[in-house]
This record gives sequence, structure tokens and C-alpha cells, in this order.
Amino acid sequence: FYANWIDAAALISVHNNAGAQTGTETWYDDTNGLEGESANLAQAVNAHVVSAIRQRYNANWIDRGLRVCNGCKGENRLATRPSVIVEIAYMDTTTPDNDALHDDAFKRIVAEAIADGIREWASAADDDRR
Repeated sequence: FYANWIDAAALISVHNNAGAQTGTETWYDDTNGLEGESANLAQAVNAHVVSAIRQRYNANWIDRGLRVCNGCKGENRLATRPSVIVEIAYMDTTTPDNDALHDDAFKRIVAEAIADGIREWASAADDDRR
């Protein structure tokens, strides 16, 4: 609701996952009227995060890809702007995920990659408006 209230350009919700799996996945909603823009944002952010982790931290990091949610996650469903949930790693999988979540270098890599993904998405959105 805060992102809606301040009229943010986009909403990126950073989460840790659970479920005894491994890797990174990014969710977007296809019921809030912004599915195209959200899918583009999800693709850019997910690609940058996974690529950065593979290049700078763990070459074998799993890319779980994009996930579509039909109104099941409030962060996306209630957003009035493009929105994604980035599930960085599984906190209940000790290695490599939870170990990575406790590593400051990993956290910096992910933060920078999210910013790069947002910049790519924003640039493409600007080009589409021209």
C-alpha cells in the first residue's frame, strides 16, 4: 500500500523462500492489469540477480525462473504499479542457499543486481513511451 500511496514507479519485494528447494525465482501477478509491465520487470530483475550470483558467487546457482500468481500474493495483487517478489534463496536449505543469505558479499551482489535489473526495466519502459 505504501508504494501505491507514494506513487512509486514499481514495487520490488525482496524475500527469502522456504520449501526445501534451492535457487532464485521471481513472482508477478497477472490479475492486477499490469501483467505485461510486471512480467518485463520480473524478467529483468531475475536475469540480473541470477547472472550476478553465477558470475560473482556460485557458478551453479539455480535459476527457478519466473512464476505467475493469479492474485495469490498481496504485494503484487494489490499493487497499482508493476510489481514483483524476488525470492532470493531458500532459508531452509543450508547449502548453498542459507549459507549465502548470511554472507555479506552475497547480499551486496544481489542488491546491486536488483538495482541493475530495475535500471534495465526503467530504460526499456522509457523507450516504449517514446
